[in-house]
Amino acid sequence: TLVLVNSLVMLVELELEGQALGVQLGLSPRGPRLLDVQYIFQIVDLCFVCIFTLELLFRLFLEKGSFITDFANAFDTVLVVLGWLALVFNGFGFSSMDDLLVMRIVRVLKSLRAVRLLRTFRFFKGLRFLVKACYCFLPSLFWAMVLLAVFISIG
Repeated sequence: TLVLVNSLVMLVELELEGQALGVQLGLSPRGPRLLDVQYIFQIVDLCFVCIFTLELLFRLFLEKGSFITDFANAFDTVLVVLGWLALVFNGFGFSSMDDLLVMRIVRVLKSLRAVRLLRTFRFFKGLRFLVKACYCFLPSLFWAMVLLAVFISIG
């Protein structure tokens, strides 16, 4: 449930950042200020990363030796480390030449948080079934699109 709440917070964050950028670019008459939105969600991100870190440490303490052998634990460890890296990159001040690179790195690290949603697949049998079905039909759909492109280019 915490993963779903984190995902909803990410959606709200992206929506508010988009509104703030719209105001900054003059596309929207009013909305939140970008710095306010970023500051609030940095604090929220810090809270989530701390909670996920505590959860990871708790599982490490309980599972001890079997913690290393489970793929889900390795996956969660990578996500927590990436979350801390995003917070560290976001927290440092950089010169104007480095700002674009740092902003891109932070954006990539933040977008990798969405991968955490994959953890929820194990809880919902119907969702797992739907993802497996998509995985099975995508190659056929690709070749159908190739065949359609051939017919369109001939005609």
